[in-house]
Amino acid sequence: MLKSWAREQAIAVTVIASLAVVAALYLARELLIPVAAALTFNIVLRPVVRWLEGARIPAPAGAAIVVLGAVGVLVGAGYGLAPSIEGFLTKLPAAEASAHNKASALPPPFDRFGAVFDGSGAAPVQSSMHAPPDSSSARPASSAAGPSASSPVIGRVFGTATSVIAALIETLLLLMFFLAAGDMWRQRLIKLAPTSAAARRLAAFGDEVQTVLARYLGIATLLNIGQGLVFTGVATVLHLPAPPVWGILTFCLEFIPYLGGLVMVVLLLVIGWAGTGGISHALLPPICYLVMTTIQNDVVSPVTYGRQLQLNPAAILISTMTWWFLWGVPGAFLSVPILAVMKIFCDRGGERLAPVAALIAG
Repeated sequence: MLKSWAREQAIAVTVIASLAVVAALYLARELLIPVAAALTFNIVLRPVVRWLEGARIPAPAGAAIVVLGAVGVLVGAGYGLAPSIEGFLTKLPAAEASAHNKASALPPPFDRFGAVFDGSGAAPVQSSMHAPPDSSSARPASSAAGPSASSPVIGRVFGTATSVIAALIETLLLLMFFLAAGDMWRQRLIKLAPTSAAARRLAAFGDEVQTVLARYLGIATLLNIGQGLVFTGVATVLHLPAPPVWGILTFCLEFIPYLGGLVMVVLLLVIGWAGTGGISHALLPPICYLVMTTIQNDVVSPVTYGRQLQLNPAAILISTMTWWFLWGVPGAFLSVPILAVMKIFCDRGGERLAPVAALIAG
């Protein structure tokens, strides 16, 4: 009886602690996302700083060179691709209007898909649910189309851009500090271990995490670059607007397992549907993308990643959805590295964590 009560109490405490951890991860996301991203990029860029140290360049100077060089490459690439991006964004309103007209012309009930492209259709519902009853009548009709109607949108976009820039600056500063510190934090953590055996296990765990994550992010970057270049060529052949932009989207979204590919397919369907061609013209780009990403995921990735990163596809999807919910796009990007660290931890956790490791493994 006492054993049963103790087991139930332990389960209840575990559930409550898990919920508390999830709540803390969600509420502290603005603090934790830059730290997690900086630690991840630190693992990738640390070998470059070590190579510079071998060339008698101090770690702080090497960290500044690496971070500023990476920022310079990104800024230069953005500047070079700015005309293509601007042209793509310029064509979006016309494509959205064309897709809305075509969807509205469909027979019922498929004509309801037109509301997806019509922002005005959702406004009455939102105002009736959240606004005071007399708010719409008190506002002049002319102001609905004037600057006051667009100011919330501009403010929202400006606020989002400001928060993203602030998060990027925080991540870059933390990354520079982590790279400049070198192996100091690792050595201090190892010294805190209670025994020499625990210190060796901790050092081996850290080395394996660094090796696996550096291999994953490095290979993923190369594969996504190749996939982006291939789809840029496909977009050029299929006469999609701004082919370089589609290559950039492919490169960025392929870092998000499954969900990124789904976003690409939806975007390609919308752009194809908005064109002047028929249904075959609308379906050809997403079909080409699905064929390309299937070959990459099922043939190329398992060979290049190796057994250390053979993760269960269901576990990857669950991890991606979970971290998307908690941290948004940065969480989806970090979901596979976090899952890989969990697998390494469970592999070294003995018999109690062996079932969890077996579920995560591919």
